Amino acid sequence: MATAEKLGKIATNIVLEKVAQDKLQAAYEARCQGQKPEEEAHPEANEKEEGGNDGLDDISNWREKRMQQIKEARNKQDLYRQQGHGKYEEIVEEEFLPAVTKSKLAICHFFSPTFDRCKVMDKHLTELALLHVETRFVKLNAEKAPFFSQKLHIRCLPSVVLFKDGIAVHTIVGFTELGGVDDFRRAKLERLLLKYRVIERCLGDNVSDGSDDESDNN
Repeated sequence: MATAEKLGKIATNIVLEKVAQDKLQAAYEARCQGQKPEEEAHPEANEKEEGGNDGLDDISNWREKRMQQIKEARNKQDLYRQQGHGKYEEIVEEEFLPAVTKSKLAICHFFSPTFDRCKVMDKHLTELALLHVETRFVKLNAEKAPFFSQKLHIRCLPSVVLFKDGIAVHTIVGFTELGGVDDFRRAKLERLLLKYRVIERCLGDNVSDGSDDESDNN
């Protein structure tokens, strides 16, 4: 029985080798004649090949569009950085209006340097400023900015005011919306910013390993 199986395998190999040789021979002869194998048997293939340049044109057009998109994205990134995006910086009261009106999206943290919770907020906003270059991130010492603190009804610190087109759309007061705990996850704050559309996307902090969902319930 083993011998029969062995012979069967040998016969199969011989047939496969013969098929391969025939294909190679056909390809060689076709090349010598200046045509592709089975070209005569399938004249419709010629028609497809004649239209093959359309596919190349599509690829070329796609590449051009993609290069243009990359160029526009780089120009936008350069503009953002010229406006102070991509970093989290402290400003003074005189710089407040330009900071929140010249950028379409802006976030201002009213803080006190002596409050531990303000330092926690600083840590997360520093990280988010690097991730979300589309948004301007600044902080303002509330004690040194009494005019805007009064105008924006800043009564509890930290208070993070969210701006769109120069208009305050929401204020995150303390950590109430962040679970009321000091060790909230950055992704939780990020989702809150996305809710009010002051960032364009949510990147997470190890996106969705499940642990953030557990902390959300705390």
